[in-house]
Amino acid sequence: MQLIVAEVSAPRLRHTLRGLDLQTLRFSGFRGTLVLAQLTILVATPYDALMQTLVGSGAGPVCDGLRNASTYCLGQSLPDALVTSAMVLILIGVAAGVAPTVMAILHAWVAFSIAGSISLPDGGDQAAAVCTLLLVAVSFADRRRWLLGPPRTVASWRRQVALGGLMVMRVQVTAIYFNAAIAKLFAPEWVNGTAEYYVLRDPYFGASGPLAPVLQAATTLPAVTVGVTWGAVIAEIAIGVLILGGPRSRSIALVLCVVLHGAIIITIGLWSFGLIMIAIVGIAAMPYTPHEQTHQFWSRLGRRHHATVHSPSVNGAGVR
Repeated sequence: MQLIVAEVSAPRLRHTLRGLDLQTLRFSGFRGTLVLAQLTILVATPYDALMQTLVGSGAGPVCDGLRNASTYCLGQSLPDALVTSAMVLILIGVAAGVAPTVMAILHAWVAFSIAGSISLPDGGDQAAAVCTLLLVAVSFADRRRWLLGPPRTVASWRRQVALGGLMVMRVQVTAIYFNAAIAKLFAPEWVNGTAEYYVLRDPYFGASGPLAPVLQAATTLPAVTVGVTWGAVIAEIAIGVLILGGPRSRSIALVLCVVLHGAIIITIGLWSFGLIMIAIVGIAAMPYTPHEQTHQFWSRLGRRHHATVHSPSVNGAGVR
């Protein structure tokens, strides 16, 4: 596995910069997934629920220090629906890919507002606030008029800024997942392998719906509970390591991320958190050049399958 240190060596860096191509539907798709997650927060959650009164403080929005610059604080004198509608329109513009750099700045503002001013932000909101700021740099390499527009010529300096943003995002993903994994090692329930047993039975955030009895029955088996609990920790560590590698390693990190957060969505329903993390890892993991695209995990699997199907021993050409 080639770590990020090798990727910033002068020859490799020059090769990547020459072929850097972010004007793709892949990039737009992951960016749209991030937007979708944030729209579920704004549209599917009542304003009063976002601005709950907490013990020791008043009702939201939280407005102190830098938070005074959030949309919620600047718009306190306006109707709640108007502020929310403005944020939703910005997110729709981001998803459509209109004026990418300008919309990326506005996207970072919306993400900062959600993470900083609602009463109960989660880890996904905070990760989105950081990564949308990095996406301002990444957007410099996207000069399409909108997401389905034809690619346009990108100046070298723009590609350099974008690649710098992507590299920092990969390091940020590593920090997020290493922090999550290491923190679990200080909790007895995670170390002894019983954490998922209690998580699935939590009265507020545990499993619900038709899957709840199945999941709760499965986690009465010690092997299942320990496997799922430690599987989550191992997956987080693996994502943090693999995202620093080459295109093949990064694509495996994305698969692990989808499996991990897909399971979290199915079991305890953390939709916005799961979609935000899948989108962030997807952007950090995506191939930067056409050459890198051919070296992804599934690309190699496809070539191997094609070679196997068309080999003489399979199609009969080599049978005597």
